[in-house]
Amino acid sequence: MRYSLLNLFRFFAAIIVVLFHFGYCIPPFDEGILNRLIGNGHFAVTFFFVLSGFVMVLSNQKTNLKLHTEKIRFWKKRAIRLLPLYYLAIIMYVIFTLGVKNPIDWKEMLLNVIGVHAWDLNPQPLINPPSWSLSAEFFFYLLTPPLLLFSQSRSIKKNVFIAILVWLITVIAFVFFMQYHQRDLPFNFFPLWHLSTFFIGITTGNIWIAIGHKISYNKQYFLLFLIMCLTLFCTFNTGFFHKKHIALFAPIFAVIIFITVLFEKDNQAKFPNQFFDFLGDLSYPIYILHWPFLTYFNYFFQDVNTLTWLVKYLCGLVAFSILLHFTTERFFKKLYKTI
Repeated sequence: MRYSLLNLFRFFAAIIVVLFHFGYCIPPFDEGILNRLIGNGHFAVTFFFVLSGFVMVLSNQKTNLKLHTEKIRFWKKRAIRLLPLYYLAIIMYVIFTLGVKNPIDWKEMLLNVIGVHAWDLNPQPLINPPSWSLSAEFFFYLLTPPLLLFSQSRSIKKNVFIAILVWLITVIAFVFFMQYHQRDLPFNFFPLWHLSTFFIGITTGNIWIAIGHKISYNKQYFLLFLIMCLTLFCTFNTGFFHKKHIALFAPIFAVIIFITVLFEKDNQAKFPNQFFDFLGDLSYPIYILHWPFLTYFNYFFQDVNTLTWLVKYLCGLVAFSILLHFTTERFFKKLYKTI
């Protein structure tokens, strides 16, 4: 089952990441509430990690990951889903770099091709900066079979305790180290630093499978909670955490995901599901390609430094993502379903 509202949230999260990278200093995003919201855009990556863990549970609840063949099948499906656009971003970088006759760091290139460039205590993701999160996801997916088996062998209470404990240790350690590295925090992108967010997603998925069908949603609570979360993200001062990928909001994202699927369970017919699912499908190409696409856009048109050119860039990026959706993405989705 696809949850259309979560797909809509994925789309908006991807757009917020783009604005965080390239629209943060452009009016009207350079001040006020919009500046706070966009300034917190890097936390959207945490949302993606939590959502990924949640989806892994739901999509593999009938899969026996104890079997070696099922583990291989799982990793093949993940590779087919993620790698085509991941490598397209690298190819776009290589073509542009060679075209303008800039040098290529072949060591960094090799790490990117393998997908382990964030598996370092102080990585420098220079080829496609947003791809550090994909490198972290690759790490998570390698661990997904044992993590799912681990969580399935324990009670919900134990999973919640472990998830919250690891999350607390991660956040406290992050804040502690930030006292000594105010600017460039080592292992900011290191996958182990973010594993707690992925496991919180896994725990949320297990809770949903266990009790989701027993709970009825409350419309007033759902809307109130979303308004409270939006207010928090629009008022939270990033100062101390600016551009620091801390797992601070992971539990809140987990609750948002749980309440959203609970709400949609009883109201599925009220949403334009196919359109929301379509927007959700665009979130990955928008996210993974927004940096290399900007490089070409700036070269052939103009630097994105005004609202007009930012809108033109976003329209071009979405159009490019739609094109890929109806060509490359559809082909690999069919291949994905055959495995």
